[in-house]
Parts: sequence; C-alpha cells; structure tokens
Amino acid sequence: MNHNQYHVFYCDSSCVLVINQKGAIRKLCTPFRVIEVQEPETRKPKWLFVDGVHPDRKDGLLYLINGKLYPYSGFLIRISF
Repeated sequence: MNHNQYHVFYCDSSCVLVINQKGAIRKLCTPFRVIEVQEPETRKPKWLFVDGVHPDRKDGLLYLINGKLYPYSGFLIRISF
C-alpha cells in the first residue's frame, strides 16, 4: 500500500491507529514492523520493529526503534485492511 493511501495517528505510547482512504481503521500495537523509506535501488529494503510511539509537535509522531527516536515519516507500514 502506498504511504499516501493511509494516515497514522498516535493512540498511546504502544499503539498507533492506521486509517485508509475508505475510513477503515486498524490499531497496531508494539512491536510492529515498518520498512525504512529510502531512495530507489540504493540498497535492500530494511525492515525494523517499532518498540514505542511518542507524540511530537514538529514531526507528528516519533517511533522508538533500537533505543532511538525517529520521525515516522521515514518509515512505511505495510498493512492490509
């Protein structure tokens, strides 16, 4: 699913809500898998586990991955509704 086809919202420190264009909602709780956004053909896609979720005024959401916080915009969630 394309990143533009869904929206990710903070639920709590261990969950996000993912809403697709039709309004279907999925709740994902940690740990959940994401794929790192990268330039095409630069390297093999890297799958990571999100261990926590933090709200952030600047970036919207931050994902806690391997003990570090990253803006959620740098990752994609592969999800089926």
